[in-house]
Amino acid sequence: MKRPWSVWVCLGLAFVSLAVLRLNASSLEVWIGKPEGAATLSNLRFLPYILFGLAAMWSARIANTPVYILSLLLIPAHYFFSGGWAPAWGGGDQLKFTLFLLVPVYVAAASVVSHRTLACTFACGIIVLALGFLTPPLITGLFGRRLSMWIGEHRWAGAEFFGAPSGPAIYYLSVLLLILLWPHAGREGQMKKILAAMMPCYYFSGVFRPVYSSGPMMPPAVEPAAFAAFSALAAAFAVYANGFLSWSKAYIDDLTQVLGRRALNESLAHLSGAYAIAMVDVDHFKKFNDTYGHEAGDVVLRRVAGILNDHSGGRVYRYGGEEFSVIFPNLDVAAAAEQVNAARQILAETKIPLNGALRAGGKSARKRDKSVTVHISAGVSQSTERIAAPEDVLRAADRALYRAKEKGRNRVELG
Repeated sequence: MKRPWSVWVCLGLAFVSLAVLRLNASSLEVWIGKPEGAATLSNLRFLPYILFGLAAMWSARIANTPVYILSLLLIPAHYFFSGGWAPAWGGGDQLKFTLFLLVPVYVAAASVVSHRTLACTFACGIIVLALGFLTPPLITGLFGRRLSMWIGEHRWAGAEFFGAPSGPAIYYLSVLLLILLWPHAGREGQMKKILAAMMPCYYFSGVFRPVYSSGPMMPPAVEPAAFAAFSALAAAFAVYANGFLSWSKAYIDDLTQVLGRRALNESLAHLSGAYAIAMVDVDHFKKFNDTYGHEAGDVVLRRVAGILNDHSGGRVYRYGGEEFSVIFPNLDVAAAAEQVNAARQILAETKIPLNGALRAGGKSARKRDKSVTVHISAGVSQSTERIAAPEDVLRAADRALYRAKEKGRNRVELG
């Protein structure tokens, strides 16, 4: 269970926030004109610093290199976007546009960096902060005039998209799609896609407005509030990415990427009403490991977990070793057994390529492209008046699993 919806929730929040601000722009403009509104807006500009600082400290604690680097790079970016001091030769509106172009580069770089690539130390943080403060003005000073001339000639003209010419939209959208569609693996890949949701926040914040005169996304009086709100939302996504990674480490099995034993124990503690539980075991797995090696065994376990997750219709947990548990809320034992049996049949017909993951030496090592088929046995039980406690239902399913093995394996038995 990988929670892929987290990415789309974050992206949806960015677009919903834009819609809310645009629909309430006139009311927001009136509120900003009042003393309490102006005071709130003045304080709100500090929120991104707090959230990015929190994200950096949390990522240092859990050794989350992508979020650590990205959070520290975006602290100087927010400072410059807010009109902070910069050298005369590398500041002004051109600096803001340089940063507008650099934000997707920052996010893309974070998606390339692997978890624990760099030690998230204080010294490393100082170096990253220094790069964040020095590099954008330096790029602006060296290439700003040439970039301005190019923009003056081309203007990235085209149909407007949310208040900007189509060029910036195409640039941001291309990098966003590249990160979202890139085949990132496991929990770290999902976390990096969450970070990609920061890009629409900076696009919608209107940081390109000083360069383009095509029309603001918000009325001029509302633009500072939009910038503060979207910057804070981007920083909140960095904090959430750490939370997602921490949750995944605690509840997702590293090898198979399905829920682990801790998640199973918590789910059992909250089960009530009608439900069924299946215990699933890979047949002759010890013999398979002895023949092909543990690396090949890992390939098989990942595929078994994937098929159960996609085709059993229940919540899949790795119980331990080659055993899996599947919980079916609101299903009786017959319906649950039918779904487990469907997954069993699909697995039995699936050729699993080992991709060279074979034991060194031996006969099988000479066939690097070898594919195998494996089978599973399962036992399924349901809650009844006699067996009400989830732990008892689990034990009944386990007894049914052993009956399936005694009857020849590659079958499903009811408990």
